[in-house]
Amino acid sequence: MVPLRQAVGPPLARAAGICPRTTGTPRLPTCRRNRVWSVIRYLRRLLFAGMKPHHRPAPQHSPTVRTAACPPIRNARRFSHCSGRQIRRDPIHPHEWGESVRTPCYGSPMSDASHSTRFLSRKPLMVTGLLLMVSGALAYFWIYVRPVPHDMPDTVSPDALHAALTPDPSLPIDIAHTDVLVIAACTLRQDRMGVYGHKYPTTPFLDRLASQGVVFEEHFSQTPWTRPAMGALFTGKWPRQLKLDNPGAGKGFTAVLHPDHTLIAEVMASQGYTAVGAVANPNLKTRFGFSQGFSAYFEPEGTYKERTPIPTADEVVNNLLSMAAEVPLDQRLYARINVLDTHLPQKYTRRYLKLFDAQPQRLAKYDAALRTVDAELARLFTELRAVRPNLLVLFAADHGEGLYLPRHHGPEHGNYVYRTTTQTPWIVYHPALPEPGRRIRGRSMNVDVLPTIADLLGISSPASVNGASQKAAILAQTTAAAHIYAYSETFFRKRHLSMVYDGQHQLIRTYTKPTETGPYTDQMFTAADWEGNTDVLLDEPAQASHLADMLTQWEALSLVLSANGPDVVNDNVDESTDDMLKALGYVD
Repeated sequence: MVPLRQAVGPPLARAAGICPRTTGTPRLPTCRRNRVWSVIRYLRRLLFAGMKPHHRPAPQHSPTVRTAACPPIRNARRFSHCSGRQIRRDPIHPHEWGESVRTPCYGSPMSDASHSTRFLSRKPLMVTGLLLMVSGALAYFWIYVRPVPHDMPDTVSPDALHAALTPDPSLPIDIAHTDVLVIAACTLRQDRMGVYGHKYPTTPFLDRLASQGVVFEEHFSQTPWTRPAMGALFTGKWPRQLKLDNPGAGKGFTAVLHPDHTLIAEVMASQGYTAVGAVANPNLKTRFGFSQGFSAYFEPEGTYKERTPIPTADEVVNNLLSMAAEVPLDQRLYARINVLDTHLPQKYTRRYLKLFDAQPQRLAKYDAALRTVDAELARLFTELRAVRPNLLVLFAADHGEGLYLPRHHGPEHGNYVYRTTTQTPWIVYHPALPEPGRRIRGRSMNVDVLPTIADLLGISSPASVNGASQKAAILAQTTAAAHIYAYSETFFRKRHLSMVYDGQHQLIRTYTKPTETGPYTDQMFTAADWEGNTDVLLDEPAQASHLADMLTQWEALSLVLSANGPDVVNDNVDESTDDMLKALGYVD
């Protein structure tokens, strides 16, 4: 075996602290020159020392030497690492000095086979193992965890977008003429949008869309994770009634939407619409029941391990536009899209990150991903409206995101029902809406989306829908939304929390065990305390008691509806879907 000192060479050996001396010899100042680059080169050679050693001619074992410029060494068997002129020393007559010679720094008589083997079997192998572990961790982060920046050019001209947003009061909203686009964003926190008060330009297109439409200010999701939240949005039913989010929903997130539950796409298809859909979140794949009623449906395929990750917004938009283009213009279109770029690991256009770099990186990346989504939705809207001018658009989201803002809300979603993860955007647009730019106060929920679409188009909603139509508020027939209270709950990862919000206070109930009944504790926060920092439950007992009663009644109703509904359906998750769910944090 080639001694390690010969494999890596004297300059690198000196830089790494393995100069030709036995253990314990003090390091001299000359060993610290060019340390950074020398250590880097040393580590690079060290990784391949055992496979492809750097061959150097082994120096002949000569008597002990020292450099004239270095101090004498007491033990003649130890060597100085100094370079330069060396002086031969006679081991038989140690006090007599001979002629001056040039001796390589690595030429140590102590580098015998046993010493080199012992040295090579300890430190280098330990360092090599550590480097391999670090490299593996970095590779895992690079493939599975890191945000994915990608550059996309702006594809929508200002003139085209302006033309697409131009009002046209002559266009009717009815079942005979109106095309429908439902945008269901994923992991979109309401207060990160400009239209809801964010100071950074994250959503310029959606802000303009809202200025020509109607904005619901106190809109809530029914649960803070995707599958049951989207189920509630597309069916108008409580998540527990759908049995997608309760203790009986199955293990490993295998619960499937029962075919007896009617989706918006099925309602529209029954009225003669051609339904096309494109989704990025694997929770909305066909195997979970979310493609019911669609004639064409794009969903993520492949596995994350194969480097076929979750589709980005541009890919989803391209697929939806391609499917919509195949629908004849004389046929009415129902289109549904789901984008996922704001979900960890965020995917964003690189140049947008510079707009938000004054913030912490976790917030800057989230905002950059949101800006990326906004740009792609602008392209989708502009191209669709160019060929289908009578277009009704409903923009909503499944849930928000904790973002560690504040810290006790956590980094993601699912485990909490604070307003950061349950209060979501809802924007409704049509070119003929009266008084565009109105903001609706009062509570609305995702379960209202289906009955609102049906009511606006003049058709009947399916039976057993729990939501209420917001048509009156959208058409300026009232100034308030239809609900007094908004509700949400979660059973995510063996946690059970529920909440009720009345516009003045939010009451959060935390169960000790993940059951539908059992011991629990309540907290109450004022509407101004968005972050949930100060519990006022004991300060306002009357209001706390009232909200607790309302939440108890809603939970009891949900339990009855769940018991009377169809049985839960479970399915084994295929490898592709399982990999994607793991990558998104839904499955351990």
